[in-house]
Amino acid sequence: MIKGRCFCGEVQFEIASEPRQSNHCHCISCQRASGAPFVTWLTFAAADFDVTHGMITERESSPGVLRGHCAACGTAMTWQSMTRSDSIDITAACFDDKSIVKPSSHIWMSHSPPWVSLDDDLPKHQEWSK
Repeated sequence: MIKGRCFCGEVQFEIASEPRQSNHCHCISCQRASGAPFVTWLTFAAADFDVTHGMITERESSPGVLRGHCAACGTAMTWQSMTRSDSIDITAACFDDKSIVKPSSHIWMSHSPPWVSLDDDLPKHQEWSK
């Protein structure tokens, strides 16, 4: 069982499966929602994600996309597209065990700020790539 929580601990969750994928997302929406130059996401089967304490507050951040956060501390926690509602993305910083985070690429590099310098060997995609 994979566990995680928000900054203040008001929202806690468990996931009963391994991540399907993980990416560093540099899109402008993630930048603005997080206040960071990119966000690292892990994708899971939505049916395996269970909030065990508290409640995630969701808002439609763009048409067909729900972003979830803790209403108490503001931690960005989830991203879900209605076009792939069987999946849910969870921010990597929320996991108790950070060793499960193994990003496979950078996506939306076309939105990355010019001052971001990356020295890893991961593939860098100008837009989103499955």
